[in-house]
Amino acid sequence: LRNYVELGVDLTQAAHATSLVPARVIGVANDMGSIEVGKLADFAVLDAGTLAVAETVVGGVSLYRRAA
Repeated sequence: LRNYVELGVDLTQAAHATSLVPARVIGVANDMGSIEVGKLADFAVLDAGTLAVAETVVGGVSLYRRAA
């Protein structure tokens, strides 16, 4: 994601290219690749300015949260 953004790709397009597109390619887009009701809740929350990982959520449970 960061590489796409550093190349000048819009953050929304970069997120799509690094999540939903790969899920479609490997045939799992019904279960993952975007945040929707009924899909697996595995995702990372990124700092808007640095794109550093601020929190990770796996199976709907927060497993890591960076100290504020």
